[in-house]
Amino acid sequence: MKTLTILIATTVDRRESFNRVYDKFMRQIHGLGLSNAVKIIFHEDNKEISIGKKRQMLLEAADTDYIVFFDSDDIAFDCYVKDIHDAIQQGVDCVGFEIKMTTNGQNEQVCCHSLSYPEWTENVDGYDYVRNVTHFNPVKRELALQVGFQDIRFGEDIIYSNQLTTLCKSEVRLRKKLFHYDYRNETPHDIKYGIVR
Repeated sequence: MKTLTILIATTVDRRESFNRVYDKFMRQIHGLGLSNAVKIIFHEDNKEISIGKKRQMLLEAADTDYIVFFDSDDIAFDCYVKDIHDAIQQGVDCVGFEIKMTTNGQNEQVCCHSLSYPEWTENVDGYDYVRNVTHFNPVKRELALQVGFQDIRFGEDIIYSNQLTTLCKSEVRLRKKLFHYDYRNETPHDIKYGIVR
């Protein structure tokens, strides 16, 4: 059986939302009887270290076949663990899927993160945003380790994404939404979602 670690980089000020995310994942894992196949590793700090360094630490701490990052302020749908677990059993390099996105709970949009797309862009194939293979995509840990994350506070995700995409050769693409990403005004949208203009 292929194994998965969900990696969560969080901060002290997000503890309440992290607890909701963690509890939801644990209910999914235990409800599916996957406690030996799906793990959660998290790192909480008070923003003393960069997000890039924090992601790298989490990646190195994982010991499963696959890894996926999840933000502590996002909302996983009930199918998240099952759909990813089922997809990785096929032994592919990565798993593609869709994301529900809102801004302060309004203006619903749909994003797709998939090997089908060579770069980050907007308004393609009926999606508001498309991304290549990002840290939100489940990937083989061995491939993620070849790329890793730079010790920087912004932009670590697009650097990782562009390099990782070149290593991925196979994908299971789930044509459904796996989580809800709600952009909040606390961080500039162009930085938070990595839009390059």
